[in-house]
Amino acid sequence: MVKRNLDAMAAVKLNVLHWHLTEDQGFRVESKKFPKLHLMGSDGLYYTQDQIREIIDYARARGIRVVPEFDIPGHSTSWLVGFQAFMKEKGIKNNHALQAYFNQRLLKILQKHGKKMIGWDEVLQPELPKDVVIHSWRGSASLAEAAKKGYDGILSAGYYIDLMYPASDHYRPDPIPADSTLTPEEAKHVLGGEATMWGEWVSPETIDSRIWPRTAAIAERLWSPRTIVDVEDMYRRLGVISLQLEELGLAHKRNHDMLLRRLTRSEDIVPLRTLASIVEPVKEYRRYQVRPQTMLSPLTGLVDAVPPDSEAARSFTLMVDGLLSDAPRFQLYRESINDTFVRWREAGPALDALIGRSPALMEAKPLADDLSQMALIGLESLAYLSKGVAPTTEWRDSRLALLEQAAKPRAALEFAITPGVRQLVIAAAELPRLQEMTPIEWKANVKRLAQPAVK
Repeated sequence: MVKRNLDAMAAVKLNVLHWHLTEDQGFRVESKKFPKLHLMGSDGLYYTQDQIREIIDYARARGIRVVPEFDIPGHSTSWLVGFQAFMKEKGIKNNHALQAYFNQRLLKILQKHGKKMIGWDEVLQPELPKDVVIHSWRGSASLAEAAKKGYDGILSAGYYIDLMYPASDHYRPDPIPADSTLTPEEAKHVLGGEATMWGEWVSPETIDSRIWPRTAAIAERLWSPRTIVDVEDMYRRLGVISLQLEELGLAHKRNHDMLLRRLTRSEDIVPLRTLASIVEPVKEYRRYQVRPQTMLSPLTGLVDAVPPDSEAARSFTLMVDGLLSDAPRFQLYRESINDTFVRWREAGPALDALIGRSPALMEAKPLADDLSQMALIGLESLAYLSKGVAPTTEWRDSRLALLEQAAKPRAALEFAITPGVRQLVIAAAELPRLQEMTPIEWKANVKRLAQPAVK
């Protein structure tokens, strides 16, 4: 798994593997001097030192530097299994003092071996030597603050791919944003950025789909001028790169159907694939809240099979945008949108049958019901637009209420198509305004009204 991802990194010119080897959940590397760390803190799941050397050599051959991370004093529960009394014995009063103690000890060791120390934002304390690199998870402002003080820095904020945001969200931020106040000399301290992938919600079967192809978009951002901002063109090229990554051995596409077959316990996955193509995992850390699991829970649900960036939903949204741009004719993409809604509507009964045969899919039943409902709402909206007749206020309010319910997470998934369907409902209701606005003004008004209320 590590090697194939190194192959992919080399393909998109990512030249550093930041290897997070310890966490609360485990100490994942063999320690000759302190064996309790990996023997008691890993459940037997750790890399031997020979395996570490093998990965380093493999990465070096591809022009990739390996930077290990040992996290302390935070994220270090696994360390404490073997050494719980360390702070008490040393008279260390709190975590800040422990951080300072650790930094001083580690820095001397690294300097002895000609290595550089990299630390997260928290290490930026008074008297910190200027040769320490600051790794910022807080954002470009924090990174800029370190640069102004003379520290080199790396940005992770905006590139946390484990938060399940689409590639477009990662493509926009730049380590040195357009409104940066850094001088040219200060800007030289900004070394770049990294795509950050935490592993709480991945398995060997799903990790590739959580990293790729979105990380290729981050790689392009980091190697490109910040003026390169065409998201649609990025997605066009990302589709090509995704296929090329599959040729390298990445399983981000191949494992998708396998996971769906496991859930359905059959070869007939077309209806489930239809549903899976237009939902996305919930963003940020909401999975913990909406679908509680433990470290021992299997990562085999529908949420684990679904990629974080819905290509089908993005295509649907573009078609809706084109249809609204064609006001008052509403001909552009209308047939394709209609066919899409029919396909979603017909998937409903077939999904019910699949779910009835597979207990593992039972949590997806509300999603199947919502899909059928949204398809009907979409077809009704298209009919109003085609006839040029506005619906009643009651129809508009009832359909928006249904869409609001459908937008709620189910099984740690949420529909990526809801905004597009909502725009169609609003467009149908706003047809009379076309008499008093230009088509461009009308479309802008529809999009404004379709934005969900901020709560």
